[in-house]
Amino acid sequence: MPERLPAVRESHIRKKQRPSFFSTGAVFAVLSLLVLCWMALALHPDSRTSADWSEAKESTSLVAGLDVFTANSKNAAFSTVTGQAEEHYIIPEGALAAPVPDVVSYSETYRARDVVEIIADARDSGLLGAAERTVFSLSSALEKDSPVLTYFDETILAVTWQEEVDGHLCTFCEVRLADASQIRRKLSQDIYAAPVRSVTSDLAAQGNAVVAVNADNYLSHELGIAVYQREVRRFIQWPYSFSNRCFNAIDTLFVDASGNFRFSLAGTQWSREDLEAFVSDNDIRFSLVCGPVLVVAGQPQTVKGYPLGSPGSSSARAAIAQCGNLHYLYLSVPETDDSSGCTAEELAAILCSKKVEHAYALAGGHTAELVFDGQVYSPSGDGSEAPVSDILYFATALPYKGVAKK
Repeated sequence: MPERLPAVRESHIRKKQRPSFFSTGAVFAVLSLLVLCWMALALHPDSRTSADWSEAKESTSLVAGLDVFTANSKNAAFSTVTGQAEEHYIIPEGALAAPVPDVVSYSETYRARDVVEIIADARDSGLLGAAERTVFSLSSALEKDSPVLTYFDETILAVTWQEEVDGHLCTFCEVRLADASQIRRKLSQDIYAAPVRSVTSDLAAQGNAVVAVNADNYLSHELGIAVYQREVRRFIQWPYSFSNRCFNAIDTLFVDASGNFRFSLAGTQWSREDLEAFVSDNDIRFSLVCGPVLVVAGQPQTVKGYPLGSPGSSSARAAIAQCGNLHYLYLSVPETDDSSGCTAEELAAILCSKKVEHAYALAGGHTAELVFDGQVYSPSGDGSEAPVSDILYFATALPYKGVAKK
C-alpha cells in the first residue's frame, strides 16, 4: 500500500514555516543588480532555442535562473507602471529548473473542509474560475490515516490525496495552473537519450517541482514518436529502413504550448515531413510515448492488443488526465499485498468517474510513483524508488526563492 504520511498531532492543518535570512527588499536589490550586469554583458540566449540548452548544462543553469527572473520582472513592472494588466508569470521553456517553491505554501490536513477552504482561496485569487469544478470535494472518501497534501500560490494549486474507488486504493493529485509553462518534462541528465537514469525524487528536486510524477520511461522501449523541446527525436521507419514513413505502433500523447493534450493513435502513419509540420503547426512542446489512450472527450476507450504494459492484466498503473484548461489529474493504483492493482480499462473507468476530459496511461509497475514536497508515494508502499529516464512535473511560476509574494 502506498506510504501513508505521519499524522498531524498539533492541529488539523499545518503550514510549514519559512526561514528568514534576508529581507524581501534586499533580495530584490541583489537580484536586480545581477540582472542589470547580465543584460549589460549581453549574455542572454534565445530561450526558445532548444539546441542551446542541451549542449552546455552547467553553463546555462545561471542564465536559466536569470531568464525566469527577467521575464517575470518585466511582467510585474508593466503591471505596476501602467496598471493595465495583472502580473502573469511564466517559466521559459529552456529553463532547466523552475522557481523554488515557497515552503509556506505547503500544508497538510486530514479534513476535507480544510482543503475546500484552500480551493475557495484559489477561486478568490482568480486561479480557479468561479464555476470551475474541482475533482476534490467534501464528498471525497479520504483514506483513513492518510493526510491530504496541498500547495497553493497565485500560479498553482495542487492537492494530493488517497481514496478507495471501486475497491482500488487510488492516489490522486489534482493540479490547476496559471500558465502552460508550468507543466514540464525533465529528462535524466537533461539530455535526450542520456544513458544514466535517476529516481523520481532526485529529478523532482533538480527541477524544483511542486509535484512530480513518473512519465513514459521512454528508454525502456523503442516505440512511438518522441518529441522533446519541439524537435522530433524518435522516428523509427517501418517496415523497411528505406521507407520514408513511420508506422506508429503505440498511442502517443502530444502536449502543446497551451498545455492541451493531443493524441495520435496506434496505427497512424506519418512521413517525417508531415510529423514536423504537425509539431510546428500545433505548437507541440513534447510528447510521451507509453499509453494506451484511456479516455477521449469523457468516454472510456476499449484497449485490446496493446504492445506495452499488458493492459488486460492487473498491475500497478498510473495515468495523467486533463480535466479542463490548465487543469490536470494524476492517478496511480499500486500492486501490493493489500491491493491487486488494476487493468487499463479499470483505470479508465476510475478516471471517467472523476469526469476527466482526456487521459493517457503512463509507465506502470515499480516506476508508477508521485513525489510531493519530498514525500514519495511508491507502488511498493515502502518509499523505495525505481530509476527512470524522465518525469512529468508541475511547478510554481513565482520567481522569488523562499519569499511569499504579497
